[in-house]
Amino acid sequence: MQRVQLLFVSILALGVMSPMLVQAKDLELTAFGGYNLGGSIDVRENQTYKINTGDSYSAGAALTWQRSDSHAFELFWNYRPTHITGKRPGETQESDLVDLDAHDFMANFLFMPAYRESKFTPFLLVGLGATLLDPGEVAGLSPDSKTKFSWNLGAGFKTMGAGRLGIRAQARYHSTYISDESNGTWCDPYYGCYETVATNWLDEWDFDGGLIIKLGEGP
Repeated sequence: MQRVQLLFVSILALGVMSPMLVQAKDLELTAFGGYNLGGSIDVRENQTYKINTGDSYSAGAALTWQRSDSHAFELFWNYRPTHITGKRPGETQESDLVDLDAHDFMANFLFMPAYRESKFTPFLLVGLGATLLDPGEVAGLSPDSKTKFSWNLGAGFKTMGAGRLGIRAQARYHSTYISDESNGTWCDPYYGCYETVATNWLDEWDFDGGLIIKLGEGP
């Protein structure tokens, strides 16, 4: 069901973007490959349980619209096959829990210097989107995939050759919302008692290099 919803959202986004993309004269398609550094979260049940995602290779693509010399908009996808391990307090060894395929779907804005004299272009990127978490089998059972809110922030550079080909490199920090958990009940003599909530975010780093193919020339 999650995959059907994600496919529907993707088709809807493409439909909304189609008029702009048809009119755009400066489109770039980039194929990426890189390496992802895994992260960790503390899950609090009866006791704290530390969950880690492993380091893995990553691959992806971006369709970028160079709106002007100073900014661009892109649809970005990143895939990484990783695995999850866990460790309880007092344990010395981590236990393998499940394999995990993660897909980031981001709408990114890129900001770059407006005036530059070379084809070397540094940029900053920021974006919002969703991450599809698709776990493998556990004890012969297939857990449902989950789609979670995520965001990313990064920096990099690109440079174009004499023709339509170029290269791009970037470092990207991405954070995925996982869950909310009760952090206990606190009481105040003025405001009474209330429950506090701890939010679990999975924070990871991704380092990518890519080949750019320019699909259209700018004005």
